Amino acid sequence: MVRIAIVEDNDDDAGKIEEYLSKYAEDNGLEFRTRRYSDAESFMCSGKDYDIIFMDIMMKGLDGMSAAKLIRESKIDAALVFVTNMVQYAIEGYSVNALDFMAKPLNYYNFALKMDRIYEYVHGRMKKEIIVSSKTSKTVILISDIKYIEVANHTVTYHTKESKITSSGSLKEVVQVLDGNTFCLCNQCYLVNLNCVKRVNGNDLLLNDGTILQISLPKRKNFMKQLAYFYGRGGGERR
Repeated sequence: MVRIAIVEDNDDDAGKIEEYLSKYAEDNGLEFRTRRYSDAESFMCSGKDYDIIFMDIMMKGLDGMSAAKLIRESKIDAALVFVTNMVQYAIEGYSVNALDFMAKPLNYYNFALKMDRIYEYVHGRMKKEIIVSSKTSKTVILISDIKYIEVANHTVTYHTKESKITSSGSLKEVVQVLDGNTFCLCNQCYLVNLNCVKRVNGNDLLLNDGTILQISLPKRKNFMKQLAYFYGRGGGERR
């Protein structure tokens, strides 16, 4: 299931995107869940939990480019696609890590070509998962859904967007499994998904959901280095 938001104030354009998404999903045997927002303000007030965001640029009130900047400041890493006749904004789109642009008026042939690349990108991220085993069951977790991992006395707790999942294991084993992903130790007990970091206040690490974790002195230098690298490559805005 791919979750898609359409942020578009023009009913005809929004309807065309919905029509093309439906046809693309049918042609390729995919399942999309779409929701349309008629302005950027209403989208920003939503949960914003989407895999793809189709964003118009010229809208009344909060324009699409400003909304995109707020999205990235909020550490929302959805694939951002601008749908607009303002092609001169293409270069500025790189500043908000836009994945692609679609020029109005849309036609299905070009839309499908763009969607091939967009879906490949999103699917590549969604399929990254781990299997967490307990004495009675096995649970598949999307790595992108993990906020942080807590390790204490050989008990590993995966704090995800939806729940807590516990298994036995060691910190070393968890680090090896997640090697190459955007996780970093903030202390000896917590391995944090950098996508979920909102800000650092002294030794307090604030996550997007309001959780506060402590950064230990031995881990602080490396953690801040990794966080700065994450920001520098487009993962977020330094605060």
